[in-house]
Amino acid sequence: STNGSPEDIALFDQVISGDYGHIVFTQNESHMWMVYPGGWVSYWGNPLGGIDASWTIEAENETVWIPPLMPSPDPSENAIYLAGGNMEGGAGSYLIKLEYNPASNALDTSQIDFDFYDNSAGGTISMMKTSPINPDLWYVATTNGRFFNSFDGGETWDQTVSFIPDGHYLYGSTIFPSKLDENVVYMGGAGYSNPPVYKSFNNGETFVNMSSGLPSTLVFEIAANADESLFFAATEAGPYVYVVADEKWYDMSGLAAPNQTYWSVEYLPSLDRVRFGTYGRGIWDFQIEAEEISSLSNQSEVLSLNVFPNPTAQVLNISVDQLNALKVQIEIFNAQGKRIMQNNFSNVLGSKFNEQVNVNDLGAGTYILKLTDGKVIHRTQFVKL
Repeated sequence: STNGSPEDIALFDQVISGDYGHIVFTQNESHMWMVYPGGWVSYWGNPLGGIDASWTIEAENETVWIPPLMPSPDPSENAIYLAGGNMEGGAGSYLIKLEYNPASNALDTSQIDFDFYDNSAGGTISMMKTSPINPDLWYVATTNGRFFNSFDGGETWDQTVSFIPDGHYLYGSTIFPSKLDENVVYMGGAGYSNPPVYKSFNNGETFVNMSSGLPSTLVFEIAANADESLFFAATEAGPYVYVVADEKWYDMSGLAAPNQTYWSVEYLPSLDRVRFGTYGRGIWDFQIEAEEISSLSNQSEVLSLNVFPNPTAQVLNISVDQLNALKVQIEIFNAQGKRIMQNNFSNVLGSKFNEQVNVNDLGAGTYILKLTDGKVIHRTQFVKL
């Protein structure tokens, strides 16, 4: 898609079908790589073009169904790493480097000389990441709950702990190295018999539980905002946000987001948005607003909003018991999350708020009403007949 708008639903053209995953980019986002089940990696020199080169691993100990990919930490390299497998055949689980060779229009391959299968008592690589602060600091997690770190760019490795969450058998686990503190790294995965998210202050040597507020679920990916005051998790139970000040996770789905598995998440600093990918319900953006985060832990204020009649055919009455604001904004969103109406009202400080909104022109269906008083966001759902 090239016509994505912050306000409108993006239109996409399908260029290829199949179970592709773990899309990564190299050399300042100019080249795209993705992987197909079984370890078929395709390289797109132009992300808007087609496949320029590909390579398939044939190995005895291939990892999860869609093997993770990791871009090279060297921005000058047009290269990635694939979770092996052993490209030389036989047993083993290695990090395999694939680098595009423009002279041959093919992918040159090599693998680091460390067998995670042998050194983890039979686990295969379920995720790997490098530190955005220190390109020589690498991390690997395995399918049987082992964690490894390397301080010399993957030349030598140490196993640190053996209790981290297992990854999903199709997609792997998640590692998030801090962008602010070289020593901090976060880890997530299956959390049905143990916590799903952990944090380490010492490069993965030890981990502490970071799962307060999360249900027993499986975490597919973790992301964070620029100052790492908020963390976001794509999980089997839905989208979640961790407020560092509260030391707690909160459900982000609200009344509009689909009740579905959320497989991926990324933070978009230019828009101050969080983008989630779901299983079968498309891509969903969440706008970050400090007021909305604060309201998540104040359910009494959220419940004070009343709209009636509901369902309604023409007019919607909006009431809040008490608002400590002089200006009030009312917004209405459709089921796809697109804002279709906005009204601004004046209010007497500390008084009861009562206003009407004409919804006669809206089509029949379910809508989300959002009231903002400058400090707290109130939100509810109504039906238009």
